[in-house]
Amino acid sequence: MSEPLLKVVNLEKRFALRGGRKAAQPASEVKAVSDVSFEIGAGETFSLIGESGCGKSTTAKMILRLIDPDGGAIWFDGEDIAGFEGSKLTHYRRSVQAVFQDPYSSLSPRMRIGSAVGEPLVVHGVGSRNDIRDRVRQSLEQVGLRADAMERYPHEFSGGQRQRIALARALVLDPKLIVLDEPVSALDVSVRAQIMNLMKDLQQKTGVAYLLIAHGPDTVRYMSHRVGVMYLGRLVELAEVDQLFARPSHPYSQALLSAALPTHPSQHRNEIVLSGELPSPLNMPQGCPFHTRCFRDRVEACFSTRPELRTIVPGQSAACHLA
Repeated sequence: MSEPLLKVVNLEKRFALRGGRKAAQPASEVKAVSDVSFEIGAGETFSLIGESGCGKSTTAKMILRLIDPDGGAIWFDGEDIAGFEGSKLTHYRRSVQAVFQDPYSSLSPRMRIGSAVGEPLVVHGVGSRNDIRDRVRQSLEQVGLRADAMERYPHEFSGGQRQRIALARALVLDPKLIVLDEPVSALDVSVRAQIMNLMKDLQQKTGVAYLLIAHGPDTVRYMSHRVGVMYLGRLVELAEVDQLFARPSHPYSQALLSAALPTHPSQHRNEIVLSGELPSPLNMPQGCPFHTRCFRDRVEACFSTRPELRTIVPGQSAACHLA
């Protein structure tokens, strides 16, 4: 088996909160990400799915080196990125790019598209002026835009076209991995399928790997090879995408995926509505973090012991005493 492109091992991230006004109220901290591990192979799409605040975007920011982890390690091409400095860090930033949820806010309204897409090449000192212009043109054509788009401004494009521009800017450096943070959730439904098909086509042509951050299970089902389900900063299930959607093992996964659209009009899916409030990360429940909202017949261990990820069937793991 070949070495994974990206390997995340026991990743941890804590954020300190200020204490109260009185000296007797000390500062506390929130564990945003706790003991998260997964791998992404070359040319593979791995998705992280879960409710808002579960730690998906924080994990992505650590992989992008926008924030530093408080524990664990991130390995890229067999090397720990924590030790990257100078030219190694520059090479890593070229190899790992990002596309964000709102393409308009990620593009400067005062910058022409040619300059916006070519800016990463200028920053990294790649090629002459003519070389940069040629690479920008090629990158725009890759995402289905004409060369004359280079002379226009972001406000002259639709939301779907702006997301194509964001993809072109990510691709212009020939990265090995692109972090896709909710890349289609801000788009009209009619445009989402076009952008998802484009991303899959680009992956087949270039061999780029994706880390997809998503709320919607339908996007994950269409785009992914493997999926990690996160709840309150932890992975509660890891599985091949077909395994997860055919037979989710963790009750949180079952509730999350019950909202997915059926693959055929004749299919009927009963949506599972979770009761209770999402627990505060400052006051995590004893035992399984999900037991306060779980709809299964719980056992004593659910209230006293936090479950670890364990293999349910080959290719699928879940952190549940009842799985």
